[in-house]
Amino acid sequence: MKVPELMAPAGNKTMLKAALNAGADGIYFGSSLFNMRARAKNFQPDDLDSVVSACISAGAKSYLVMNTIVYEHELEEMRNLVNLASRAQVDSIICWDLSVIEACKEAGIPFCISTQASISNSMSAKRYEALGASRIVLARECSLDDVKKIRQSTNMEIEVFIHGAMCIAVSGRCFMSQEMFNTSANRGDCIQPCRRNYQVTLTDTETKKQMVLGEDHVLSPKDLCALPFIEQILNSGVDSLKIEGRKRSPEYVSTVVSVYRLAIDLWAEGKLTDIRKNELMDRLKMVYNRGFSDGFFLDIPGETEFSEVSGNLSPYRKEYVGKIIGLSDDGMSAKLKVESSLFTPGEPFLFISEETGVSEIISQVLSHHPIEKGIILDIAVPDNVHIKDQVFRIVSSDQEKSARY
Repeated sequence: MKVPELMAPAGNKTMLKAALNAGADGIYFGSSLFNMRARAKNFQPDDLDSVVSACISAGAKSYLVMNTIVYEHELEEMRNLVNLASRAQVDSIICWDLSVIEACKEAGIPFCISTQASISNSMSAKRYEALGASRIVLARECSLDDVKKIRQSTNMEIEVFIHGAMCIAVSGRCFMSQEMFNTSANRGDCIQPCRRNYQVTLTDTETKKQMVLGEDHVLSPKDLCALPFIEQILNSGVDSLKIEGRKRSPEYVSTVVSVYRLAIDLWAEGKLTDIRKNELMDRLKMVYNRGFSDGFFLDIPGETEFSEVSGNLSPYRKEYVGKIIGLSDDGMSAKLKVESSLFTPGEPFLFISEETGVSEIISQVLSHHPIEKGIILDIAVPDNVHIKDQVFRIVSSDQEKSARY
C-alpha cells in the first residue's frame, strides 16, 4: 500500500512553519518572481537556502513554483532563479512554460508540470514524460476515473489537488481580472472579481425601466474538499495530494494540513471511519471556506456548487489582540501588550510567529489588572513562544452578534 505525499502551501515563513508542524511531507512555495500567487507575501530568491533547510530538518521536500508565462525580456532572470534553486538543492521546480523546462534541464534540477498545463489525458501526460518531467499536476477538471486511467498510462509521479479554492475558468485561464483591473491571472496577479456578488439586469432602452432577474455569486465556486471520499483518491495510486492556499492564513494551513494528515494516517492504519471523517469535516468548517464541493472528481459541478457568500462561511474569525514583549525565565508565562481587541480570560488564543507557526491555547491572565488597550498583562503561554509573537482571539459569529446588539 502506497501512502502518498501530503503537500502544503507556504506563502510566507509563518505558513511554512505551520505546515511543517502540522505534518506536511512537502512544501510548495513561490519566490517574488514567476509564480501564480504574486499577491501572496512569498519568499525572496535569497530565502531559498533557509526554506530548503527548514524542510530538510522536518523531513519534508521543497518545491519552488515558477508557473507563470515567461516573456522574452525575462529569460535571463528566469534562468538565474532556476540556477539559484538548483544550488539550494530544491527538490523540484513546478512549471509549465517550455523555457523554464529547458532551463531546468540545463541546470539538472527535476521539474514538475504545473496544473497550468491542464493535463487531463494520457497522451498529454506521455508527452511531458518524454520531455523529462518527473511529475505532473493533473488539471482540476479531471474526474476520478480520469485520474486512475492517467495513473495507469505513465511511470511519472502524479499529483492532484484535494482541497482549496477553485477557479471559474479552466485551470485559471481567465481574463476577468485583466479586463476589469489590468491585473493578469496568468501572471499570478488575479484580484478575483469573480468572488463578488453580481446581478443580471434588463433595461428597457426607451423607458429606461429595469428588471432585476436575480443576484448571486454566480462566478465563485465553492472550495474543493475531497475529505468525504479521500479513500478513493488514496486508492487511485497518485503520489502527491496537494492543498491550495498560499494566500490564506497560517491557522488555515495548520488546520487543513493537520486534518488531512490525520485522515491519511488513519486510512493507512485501516481506521478511517465515517465518524472520524465527520469529526474532521467539522474541523475544516472552523477555518476559512466558501462552502465545500467535490469538484470534478465525482461529477461535473452544477448550479449548487457556487458559493453563497463573497468571503468566509466559517463561523469563526480571528481578531488581533496584541504582541508578546517579554518572557519569564522558565518560559511558562509572558508579557502581553494589549494593542487592539479586548478579550475575556478563558477565550481561545492564537499565537502566530515565523519561528513557531501557529499555537492555540485557552487564554489565562496571571496578573490582576483590568483588560484595556495599552495595558501589559502577564499571561500563560504555550511552549516556544517568542518576543514579538502576535496574539489573536478567536471570535464566533454569536459573539459578534451579542457585541453588536
